[in-house]
Amino acid sequence: MLVDKSTATAADAKQSLKRKSPSSDFIMTIDNDDDYQGDDDDDEELSGDEEKFADEGFVFEESVETQLPWDFAPTIEKMKKQTHKSSEGATTLEDKIKQRLNAKKLKDVQKNKTKVEEKVEEEEEEEDEEDNEEDEENEEEQDNEEDEEEEEEEEEEKQTKKQKLDKPATPTTTGDKIKVLESNRKSKKIVEEELPTFEELHLSRPLLKAIQKLGFTEPTPIQAKTIPLAMNGKDILASASTGSGKTAAFLLPILERLLFRDSEYRAIRVLVLLPTRELALQCQSVMEKLAQFSNITSCLVVGGLSNKAQEVELRKRPDVVIATPGRMIDHLLNAHGVGLDDLEILILDEADRLLDMGFKDEIGKIVDSCPSNRQTMLFSATLNDEVKTLAKLSLKQPIRVQVDALMQVASTLDQEFVKIKPQHLSDRPAILLSLCTRVFNQGGTIIFCRSKKEVHRLRIIFGLSGLKAAELHGNLSQEQRFTSLQEFRDASVNYLLASDVASRGLDIIGVKTVINYNMPHTMAQYIHRVGRTARAGMEGKSCSLVTENDRKLLKEIVTKARNKAKSRSVSQDNINYWRNKIEELTDDIKSIVRDEMKEADLRKAEKGIDKAESILTKSKDENLAMEKVWFKTKQEEAKSKELWKIENNIINPKLLKAPINATGSATSEPSLRSIKKSKDPYYGLSRKQKRKKQFKEEYERDLKEHKEMKRKAIENGEDFEDDGLDENDDFKKVFSREQNSQRSSGKSTKRIEQMRRNGLKSGLTDREKQKIDRKKAKKAKKNTNK
Repeated sequence: MLVDKSTATAADAKQSLKRKSPSSDFIMTIDNDDDYQGDDDDDEELSGDEEKFADEGFVFEESVETQLPWDFAPTIEKMKKQTHKSSEGATTLEDKIKQRLNAKKLKDVQKNKTKVEEKVEEEEEEEDEEDNEEDEENEEEQDNEEDEEEEEEEEEEKQTKKQKLDKPATPTTTGDKIKVLESNRKSKKIVEEELPTFEELHLSRPLLKAIQKLGFTEPTPIQAKTIPLAMNGKDILASASTGSGKTAAFLLPILERLLFRDSEYRAIRVLVLLPTRELALQCQSVMEKLAQFSNITSCLVVGGLSNKAQEVELRKRPDVVIATPGRMIDHLLNAHGVGLDDLEILILDEADRLLDMGFKDEIGKIVDSCPSNRQTMLFSATLNDEVKTLAKLSLKQPIRVQVDALMQVASTLDQEFVKIKPQHLSDRPAILLSLCTRVFNQGGTIIFCRSKKEVHRLRIIFGLSGLKAAELHGNLSQEQRFTSLQEFRDASVNYLLASDVASRGLDIIGVKTVINYNMPHTMAQYIHRVGRTARAGMEGKSCSLVTENDRKLLKEIVTKARNKAKSRSVSQDNINYWRNKIEELTDDIKSIVRDEMKEADLRKAEKGIDKAESILTKSKDENLAMEKVWFKTKQEEAKSKELWKIENNIINPKLLKAPINATGSATSEPSLRSIKKSKDPYYGLSRKQKRKKQFKEEYERDLKEHKEMKRKAIENGEDFEDDGLDENDDFKKVFSREQNSQRSSGKSTKRIEQMRRNGLKSGLTDREKQKIDRKKAKKAKKNTNK
């Protein structure tokens, strides 16, 4: 028989709550019925803590509506009150896009009005002529009417042609083809185990009621294995596939133990470290939902939120602190009265990511500031060697809990790949828009890009194309990042364009598809990206745009795929349509980016003025007190990032003359900037300056050859063939002449392409003719050599 701790007697509860020291605050869960001494009578009257739980109304109702695990709306409301005042005339990106779309509509309306007015004027003129010359031109009128009918028919034909060109291809996948990519590895049989219920895991009634309200029915394998070990104080190194419920696996046992803490002694007992702010806020929201029927307190410590407000919360000594490493280090170094001396449990979620991108030193500092007799738990879907080394330093005889095979995606995920040829790399945005409008147009789609600039550019293109999308990357303010996630979760936008900030841990219900606009650098990043869908046994789909450079990663993905991966081809008609559409939007995109840059400069200037005013109004002592102690300088941060890029094969280490040590603090090694400067003769030049310098070098080389050939011809008494070069010509004049010819040829090709789109011209441009002539000349040379 399993014993519920909430049915213990009052005397046992009082004895269990006595504390000798802060380090002995936690009481372990009863594992055996033999260890429990008490009456088995179910009819015995409740007393003490039991009466407390019963009076609070812990009744399990089946009709209770399930809550969503996390909600960012309260935090966004707080941030709106604390945000910096907006500059005059500043508008949001959505407003800028609407302005451009409204301007286009007005232009179209004006064009239609002018056409109608012209037709009315023509009709009036014709009526006047008919009144003056009725008797003489009856036959001519009949001919004119026939001509007008023919013209109208021709106009109707032109309009239908334009409509066909303007409309995208039909949503059917007639031009698309899907092939199955055979896997080299046979899929392993999944063995189903009988898992215990939440009641059998010895969880208290407040937690069971919260679990029921959140709609959790049965524990996942990682939860069933981790919760008993964590409640017994064991150090754990756990790995499971994405979407397997790792957050609840470490939150439930710590909440269970905190229910029996000494509430009179206030202390920070649990610290949870996470790599991103969004993941930390999500964890905090889930924490509040699970602890809603208890008096357990928690605090969120992340960048982007008010530093002073967080410092006040930390001084209140909450039971649980959920933080990102950088801001936690900031408070440990600069906030008075904030420390981790009483810490009982340290949890590192997404542990492998915490050791990337310069977090390595911060984690080491936090681990050193924690007590040595703490409990430590590490969780991740992809554990690497760095995590194992950290486990040796911070964990004491850790228990390894592994539910799924490492570096493997969910079994319910369907993987598709679109191969892009080298000559069609510029069509990547057109392929993406074709997929989003025809195949993945039901919403719930996350699109991952490699750079922040690419994410923002696609966000503008999506908005101008009439697609509802939000963006998430590091260049946004924290309020904008949280708002984007909240809008995507609430289905007010269909697409979330994101960098790798959103690839870790985010649990968004209703994500149907993940699209990799750019493939990631490593297999681990790919697993975390596609892990945003097909979570908790649900079905999902991923589609990746693959180039020749991604061949090695594609092979690894296909070999490890549980289901057969598929190759998708997109019809060329749709790609051509969206390519032309994006070209038409280039002016609008540039103007929006220009406006945003101006507003960003204004915001920086306003912040600088506010900072200067605050420094001038305060005394020297107050300004000295405000100065912070930084854990790392900007140079040290840059070196640690450089080291991380070398470790992840983003930078070739052979370019570096001196080796970098583990901390990245060596002063003798050259920086990447100096390496680039020494290797690239055009480093630091603008495109125009670079083009001018290259042209000058080629011109001087050609002029030198021209003079040499002329000298040899004169010496041999031969006729010298003029190659168009003049020794007396000024370089600047030659360069400007060449630039003007290129501009004119570019304008002519654009004009011809526009006429092609409207069906007014067919044929080759001058550039296309030149390319064909070059190819013919190359083939002729090869044939002659053979």
